[in-house]
Amino acid sequence: MMDTLPFLSTFAVIALAELGDKTQLLAMALATRYKPRDVLVSVFAASALLMLLAVSVGRILYILIPASVVQLIAGALFLLFAFWILYSDKEEETPSSGKTPFLAVFGAFILAEIGDKTQLAAVALTIKYNVLFEVWAGATAGMFAANSIGIVAGSKMGTRLPQKLVKRVAAGLFFIFGAVTLYAAL
Repeated sequence: MMDTLPFLSTFAVIALAELGDKTQLLAMALATRYKPRDVLVSVFAASALLMLLAVSVGRILYILIPASVVQLIAGALFLLFAFWILYSDKEEETPSSGKTPFLAVFGAFILAEIGDKTQLAAVALTIKYNVLFEVWAGATAGMFAANSIGIVAGSKMGTRLPQKLVKRVAAGLFFIFGAVTLYAAL
């Protein structure tokens, strides 16, 4: 039976962190060029793969590092992500392959997201909860939900979503997770 806390926590953290992120803006832009359905399928596939990689790395780190150290690292990472979200303003452009809509979107999304804060957050959440499926499912669903908003917005209006408030809420959530995790570790 699935434990809902890791799933829901991961979903919330990833979805909020992804709102206004470069990959959401990328998904929005791609939805102005390709059919929204094609972009949705590609983004879901890329998200599932990226989050599988992230939880796998998190599990390996959990096995190799003592639990007390893991909790301290996870708490510190959450606090780092809070500051990263608040103080990162750069947006990166990502090339696309242009061969088919699926490959173009999938490739562009992978390149834009690999090593991003949401993927690193999935690593930290895997370390925190020590469950793979729930964190993977929550992270994938959170990425897909946030990027679906961008895809719908891009296909309807092609404009940017406001980022300032979204960044503050996401940073606040990471700060709370970091503080709680560090408190529990100490």
